[in-house]
Amino acid sequence: MTEKTYQLHNRTRFSIGITHENGFQEAIRPGDLTIVTESKLKKLIARSDALKLGHLYAEDGEALLTERGVVVRDIPNLLTDAELKARLAGNQRALKEWLDGFEDGATLERVGKLAATMGDLTAAKIKLLEDKLGKPLSVYATES
Repeated sequence: MTEKTYQLHNRTRFSIGITHENGFQEAIRPGDLTIVTESKLKKLIARSDALKLGHLYAEDGEALLTERGVVVRDIPNLLTDAELKARLAGNQRALKEWLDGFEDGATLERVGKLAATMGDLTAAKIKLLEDKLGKPLSVYATES
């Protein structure tokens, strides 16, 4: 019986390198994917933060992350745009606590880009986001 395989997607704006069981090294480009076996995925989860941070997303691999103690719904990079917008539109105190938990710049960049497209954010939320991002939201509105 063959081992189950997973599509491993790169959800960032930068390439991420992985090494396969046979020693082959591969760079997964932004927006691209590769196929990995279940055993390889388990090793990646154990040894790398790329999946825990949501940089890499294993299609149908949530159960394996959960087995390793990772709460998938708490990974901002795995949230859909609609889910992120709901967080941004919610309570300001909850938004601050959520943003304070971010350790990953790539995820913050994604939130900044999405926030720049929202026209209904309060001035206080905009200031909170800009303080966390270290630059004005208008920078993200001009990015293509």
